[in-house]
Amino acid sequence: MSWMSALNPWQWGVLLAVPPLVFLLYFLKLRRQSLEVPSTFLWRRAIEDMHVNSLWQRLRRNLLLLLQLLFLAALILACLRPGIHGNQESGRRWILMLDNSASMQATDLATTRLEAAKSKVKGQISQMNRGDVAMLIAFSDRADIQQGFTGDKRRLMAALDRVAETNRTTDIKEALRAAAGLANPGRVSFDGMNDIQVAEALPATVFVYSDGGFPSMTEFDRGNLSIEYIPTGTTAIDNVGIEAFAVSRNEERTDELESFARVANYGSEAISTTASLYHDKNLIDALRVTVEPGKDAGVRFKLEDFSVDSGVFHVELDRADQFLLDNQAYAALRPARTVNVALITPGNAVLEKALTTSAIRSLANIQIESPAVLVAANTGAAEFVLDAFDLVIFDQCKPKAMPNANTLFIGQQPPMEGWKLVESDGPFQFIDVDRSHPITALLEIGNIYFMKSHTIDCPESGQVLMRAENGPVLAVAPRGPFQDAVLGFDILRADGAEVLQNSNWGIKRSFPVFIYGCVEFLSGGRTQSAANTTLPGQPMAISLASRIERFQVTDPKGRTVDVEKNDSGQLIWTSTEDVGVYQISAGTEKRSMDMFAVNLFSPRESNLEVRSSLEIGDEKLTAANVQTQTRKEYWRWLLFAGLVLLVGEWYVYNRRVLV
Repeated sequence: MSWMSALNPWQWGVLLAVPPLVFLLYFLKLRRQSLEVPSTFLWRRAIEDMHVNSLWQRLRRNLLLLLQLLFLAALILACLRPGIHGNQESGRRWILMLDNSASMQATDLATTRLEAAKSKVKGQISQMNRGDVAMLIAFSDRADIQQGFTGDKRRLMAALDRVAETNRTTDIKEALRAAAGLANPGRVSFDGMNDIQVAEALPATVFVYSDGGFPSMTEFDRGNLSIEYIPTGTTAIDNVGIEAFAVSRNEERTDELESFARVANYGSEAISTTASLYHDKNLIDALRVTVEPGKDAGVRFKLEDFSVDSGVFHVELDRADQFLLDNQAYAALRPARTVNVALITPGNAVLEKALTTSAIRSLANIQIESPAVLVAANTGAAEFVLDAFDLVIFDQCKPKAMPNANTLFIGQQPPMEGWKLVESDGPFQFIDVDRSHPITALLEIGNIYFMKSHTIDCPESGQVLMRAENGPVLAVAPRGPFQDAVLGFDILRADGAEVLQNSNWGIKRSFPVFIYGCVEFLSGGRTQSAANTTLPGQPMAISLASRIERFQVTDPKGRTVDVEKNDSGQLIWTSTEDVGVYQISAGTEKRSMDMFAVNLFSPRESNLEVRSSLEIGDEKLTAANVQTQTRKEYWRWLLFAGLVLLVGEWYVYNRRVLV
């Protein structure tokens, strides 16, 4: 037992003077009114009071006085703050990191793993002492600082209550970097001098509340961080999940659909369940699947007699296990979108042939015109309107002003600021291609040469897609809601009345691929195909028609958001938290223009095994119950006992008066 004074000396003097005053109050003479009575027998209590209040009378037993003195004793002991030392969770500077990824929805405990972890965090917050500070970080595949450093337990508890489950995958890197930035301030250097620390390094203890389902961080400098891992979950795993699901058209018989799913068993026993396939909530097929422990099995649905143009497909496992999120998966067939493309050329058989392939004809209506229509368009006398097309290709010509449409210029400089083409003589060859862009993603550039060429200087917002020996030769840049692409050399070049071959690209297989990529990306056209899929929380890029300014995105829960197309001609949608199919429409059109799916295809999340250790930095952290020396104080209990005594004294006093 130890004692810690809560009062200053003069305050103790005032408090210790109270008990003698209580004694004196019992000896004070009371002024009573004189009355004549026939007998004093019924006034025995009054006579006793007179004896008590007499200074020279011996103090008799008095319950009221005893209760009052006991209350004062309890108050004095509480001010001494008695307590003992014991083992409880504590720390001076804490960083509480709570995993709220998809796997924390598992129900292998009495409640979800997230709720169990939050209960542990609440217990840790409640043990904070005066002077301790803590911050709360919720993490999945990104870090979310719920509450900065504070010693206010109520603010920390409120922030903890706000942490909700997510469908995201787990990655602790961002959260640890945020914690390290707080405990290990950066350093700067000037003019080659020794580096200088910009802030004082403050050690901190990081508590990671998680099931450990994230990659190891072997390249991490902990610095002043001390990391403790507190696991959440059991070792008895019962979960079967869908790892992949797709619906597509048969390449040989395009009128038939194919659907395939892969199911994995993460438990310790073999399972047998039913996989059901739905189209727009209508059951199509159901198959029985058996999966051995630690293995996966494929499921192929029979759709020979089922054919649709588009729609949402959904596969579901008929089994209630510990993790329901991966028991369902979604896919979609996007509706075909036909666009209008104009080719303005004095004559280019190679380019015209590339535009007549079956792949391009299936997604675009092609109209070929001579440069004479540009002269008529400038005078306003022609019926040909460039703005009526989704994409205009200018071959060996250019308009007086840019049309309200996406454009592709071949060997010509667009009539607008920001673009500059400088001619040079070759021959040249390609040396680099940006395969991250849809236009050039599938290009093979070997053995392609061109004679006369231009190097391209594009606007600051533009992107160079191909480089040759003389410099950039293909670039694309936004223009308000439109996109402009420029190829720096001609395929065929007019020399007087003679047409010369300027490049051998036109006879290569990659040229029709390039033209198809330009038409598909710049016009927004699309043949009927399977919708793209992504993980929860990951952004999705969608190419949109240039003629439409506003779109609506409807999520799987039926919520609709109005969006405007940005300068890139694409919609980058980031609100992908919910699993399911997202549909994009325009105006009052009810039919979806485009779709994409969000699925939790993550073996790491579906594998609910609780990791017994983590590898962070150069150390392997094992599961720990964090205990440090702290002080258990009893002054609150003493105050409560004093309050009970005070209530008892009040009751006795009132009972005595009423007798």
